[in-house]
Amino acid sequence: TRQYHIELSYEGSTIFTTPDQPPCIITCEVYSWDDPITSKLPSDTVFNWLKNGEVYRTTTVPRLEVKSSDIEGNAQFSCKITFDETKIK
Repeated sequence: TRQYHIELSYEGSTIFTTPDQPPCIITCEVYSWDDPITSKLPSDTVFNWLKNGEVYRTTTVPRLEVKSSDIEGNAQFSCKITFDETKIK
């Protein structure tokens, strides 16, 4: 059985201090062991983006744009993915 894990990367500030700040782009990279496989995932892969442990957005792309208006006080974002491993390219 293959083992998978994800790593999140952040482009832009992860701390919002004013409402007009540029957004932060969170990217989810999927790995099989140590090999990046995000680009090999089937097109129907589901990325469940969680905000403080609750489903925030569900997408088929590994990127999430977070604006200051998306956060009240503190927020922690994470991602859970669902895919059919028999469809990996």
